Amino acid sequence: ELAQPILKSLAEKTAETVDLARFNRDHMVFINQFPGAHRLQAVSAVGDIFPMHCTANGKAALAQLVDETIPKILGDNLRIFTTKTIGKLDEILNEISRIRETSLAIDIEEHTLGICALGMAFKDRARQVYAVSMPIPTVRFATMRARCEPLLVAAVQSIRHKLEQRPRSHDSR
Repeated sequence: ELAQPILKSLAEKTAETVDLARFNRDHMVFINQFPGAHRLQAVSAVGDIFPMHCTANGKAALAQLVDETIPKILGDNLRIFTTKTIGKLDEILNEISRIRETSLAIDIEEHTLGICALGMAFKDRARQVYAVSMPIPTVRFATMRARCEPLLVAAVQSIRHKLEQRPRSHDSR
């Protein structure tokens, strides 16, 4: 509930879909979504499960974890979804290293042809990993990327700030 107004505002500012997903063992689970205003939009259902290695939210979440756990999470056989899916662990680890430098993860048709995405992850006080992502149809991605990136960063920073300001449940007794 803390992130909802921020995510809704991001969707309104960009007219693109905004998703919130939670890391769960070896995948991401969509827990909230605000659909974009465009007629052509990328939407998924709350509860849908997405892979870690080829989605913006999954890669952003992996960048929040220590390197030693990543091979265990991904396993030995990385499923190839499109011709652009990264299927080698060393290449994924290199990409995660780049994500850690910028905090932004990108999926350029790695999971679904015709859909690109931006993603950024954060941890709550319980150290649970969440990711905000913006799936954007490929035909708009190049023009929307520069506009959406700073807005996504600001939104996730705002969520982090609210999490830091929120009193712990045992603190309010």
